[in-house]
Amino acid sequence: MRSNTYSKFGRVVNPGLTKTRKQSGVAALSMARSVGAHVADRICKLWMVLLATVGIAAAQGIDLGALAGAGGFTASGPTLAAGQVGVEACVFCTGRFGLFGEYSHWFTAGGTKGYNASDVVARADLAGGGLRIQGRGRIRPFVDFGGAVATDEHRMAGYGGRMGGAVVGGGVRIPLRGSWYIRPQARMYGLITDDLGWHWALSGLVGVGYSWK
Repeated sequence: MRSNTYSKFGRVVNPGLTKTRKQSGVAALSMARSVGAHVADRICKLWMVLLATVGIAAAQGIDLGALAGAGGFTASGPTLAAGQVGVEACVFCTGRFGLFGEYSHWFTAGGTKGYNASDVVARADLAGGGLRIQGRGRIRPFVDFGGAVATDEHRMAGYGGRMGGAVVGGGVRIPLRGSWYIRPQARMYGLITDDLGWHWALSGLVGVGYSWK
């Protein structure tokens, strides 16, 4: 037999139905957050592809290279030493202003150091892009300002998620023989997770690549 109660307005209320509706609302909200993070990730990747495509179509000032370096990655646990490898690109890089894009994979070393395993990042994948402002001349100092998205995995299996935030960097582009270059640089990332937790990453890198004028 269905159990009903009466509200103070005299209407019949089914407690089981009310609970089910609340659970459905929570599930819908969770799904919306997941879809939003997925869409943001897709938009960032599409943005990077568009930057590369526009640069190739314009056929001017394209830098494409590989990155390697090390730094630290912090969640709510300790700051762990981390290696970083990836790729970088810059279009319209013959002038004072260019557009950069990057992708890198991070991997940390060491154990949990007494922290909860769910707070310790084991690995992460990060993509970013934005504006590059650089000097003129043969050796060119530069600064970068842009956005970034990332996914991470923690020491506790199955724990991690998507993040979004900002990247700031700077360094110097040094030409090598022919069209090759080397780009020593430092980068800092500030990222916020779906549950409003903060992640920070700081690294020193060296990029080596080829330039199409």
